[in-house]
Amino acid sequence: MNRTHLKSLAPIIGGLMLITAPSLVSGQSPGVLELPFTGGLPPEVDFGDVEVGTTVLGDLIILNLSQTASYEVSNIDLPQLPGAAISLVGPFDAFVVGPGEQVTVEFEFKPPFEGTFNTVAIVNWMESNSSSFLPPMPMVTPVGLTGNGITGGVLDPLALIDKIIEDFDAGVADGSITGVSPGNRWGRGMGLWRVAYNRLRTLSFMLNSARWLIANEHYDWAAWMVESVYKHVDGWGRPADFATGPGLESIRDDLLTLLDLLP
Repeated sequence: MNRTHLKSLAPIIGGLMLITAPSLVSGQSPGVLELPFTGGLPPEVDFGDVEVGTTVLGDLIILNLSQTASYEVSNIDLPQLPGAAISLVGPFDAFVVGPGEQVTVEFEFKPPFEGTFNTVAIVNWMESNSSSFLPPMPMVTPVGLTGNGITGGVLDPLALIDKIIEDFDAGVADGSITGVSPGNRWGRGMGLWRVAYNRLRTLSFMLNSARWLIANEHYDWAAWMVESVYKHVDGWGRPADFATGPGLESIRDDLLTLLDLLP
């Protein structure tokens, strides 16, 4: 059986502008979000090259240029997508940046795959001490982030199984992955429909079991579980396929990659 490798994944992973540790990255370029943001190019930071599986902390500096107004940052919208490559360290609650002051927001970046990561986060802010009788107008400012995950061929099995689980759940939700009943006879009663539904649940349980085994370093059992999932979605029919559909194409490749990665 030929096993493929993830060569050039470019997922869109949630994140924000970071200042990265120089010992772990190269070519990084930090930036600053100045309030009030009145237009022009939004802030952007280039992470540079970061080794797959390593964690890098970085800062977003929110700087108040006004000498009289204060600005409240109510929240930062940070998408969380497969692999959780970028996450917020803090602060999580709303905060105020006083006149001439700055606040540092800290994030971490851990690329799970080799490839380029691009995302946009949204900073929600408004003036907090306006003298106007009108309520302050909420504002949003996008913050861009780009970075590269590099590796000598070592990928993160836990991040990859997370991606597989999320892709499977998304495929079931959008209909690109469907359950298979015996003979794929969808129209012959509720019993066969229930078989197809239960087979999807079984695959989901097996994938999540494999994740638990990987997280707890039971790699032999994890490999057995991943191989069992693959055999039930490979399209050969023996053993019986539990699911079908175009959403399984990338999942099959990722399952084979995961088998190669497990120690």
